[in-house]
Parts: sequence; C-alpha cells; structure tokens
Amino acid sequence: MSLLSNVLSMFLPMDVRQNNRLRDLESRANRLQRESRRQDSTAARIDQLEQQVGELLLLVQAMLQEQLRRGQLDPTELDAAMQRIDQSDGKVDGRVTKPKPSVTSRRPSRRRRPD
Repeated sequence: MSLLSNVLSMFLPMDVRQNNRLRDLESRANRLQRESRRQDSTAARIDQLEQQVGELLLLVQAMLQEQLRRGQLDPTELDAAMQRIDQSDGKVDGRVTKPKPSVTSRRPSRRRRPD
C-alpha cells in the first residue's frame, strides 16, 4: 500500500477503504491473469518451435545419411560449404543469421494518385 493510501485510509469510512482495497486486489488479479495467459502463450510457442526444430533435424540427418551412403556427399566439401555459408552473413557463429532490417529501408508509403 502506498503512503497516500495509508493516510487516506485513516480518514475514509471502512466501506470506502474496503471498496478501494477490493478494487486494488481485483486490478492486481487481472494483471496477474494477463501475465499468466502471456506465459502460457509463450510456452505453447516454445513447444511448437521445439517440435519444428526436431522435425528439421530429422530431415537433415536423413538427407545427410542417405547422401553419404550413396557416395554423393564428401564430408570435407560439406564442412567447407557450411563454413562459407556461416561466413556469408558476416558473423561466424555456427548458424545462419538473418540480417536485421535497417532503419532506412522502410517501404515508402502508398499515396493515392489523384484521378
């Protein structure tokens, strides 16, 4: 409770103080409920992304194993290609990083031409 609330509570009738306290509690409960829904949504999105990553890993492993089995892939050449691609985004970090959009690359607004 804030200092102002404490001071006001000394002068306000009990009903008003209880109503204010109930309103504060209701507001807090609503805020916590919104936060909980946001966290549930985030957890669901994480589960979805983990599923997609697992599916992609399965696909890549199957493709690599099949290419290696057929002799259509040289592990040394694959490693070199991976390094080239990793360096191509300007950041050697073992993954492809999407370039961040620059502030100056905004699309021009569409203005209607006078008829």
